[in-house]
Amino acid sequence: MKGFDPKQKSKGLGDTIAKFTHATKLDVAADVIAKAMGHEDCGCNKRRKTLNEIIPYATEQVSDNPKEVNNDAFLKMYKKQKENEEKYSVLELKAKKSPIEKLYKIEGNYVVVKSFDCTLPEGKTTINKGTILNVNKDYPLFKKIPSYYYKGLIKKL
Repeated sequence: MKGFDPKQKSKGLGDTIAKFTHATKLDVAADVIAKAMGHEDCGCNKRRKTLNEIIPYATEQVSDNPKEVNNDAFLKMYKKQKENEEKYSVLELKAKKSPIEKLYKIEGNYVVVKSFDCTLPEGKTTINKGTILNVNKDYPLFKKIPSYYYKGLIKKL
């Protein structure tokens, strides 16, 4: 990997992963494969930098409460972390697809808007698009309904 020094302190998750791949020589293998496929490089540096931005490491010990800290570096990191939480959360992704109301009560009727696989007591099965689910506390997938709902797989009727 060009521009990466495994002896330097990791700035984020990307550096940590890069150190692992360097120690196990996976970075060399990735470069060889990329070149064999006609690419200039394997793209590891780009992924490393992106991961460092998404999950940066704190550079010094500070309070977890941004209101107690008068440190520009910490406030910048805290703001970036909050932006990333919003940017990469499931709730944010579902909000981009279509506005979904908050699910206050799980019990009720739902329509499947996108087919998905799940495991029922009888075994694995596919719930097909258009299926109506009558959900109550005894429904086998009761605990997973909010997850399916916020992923946009089902819609409350």
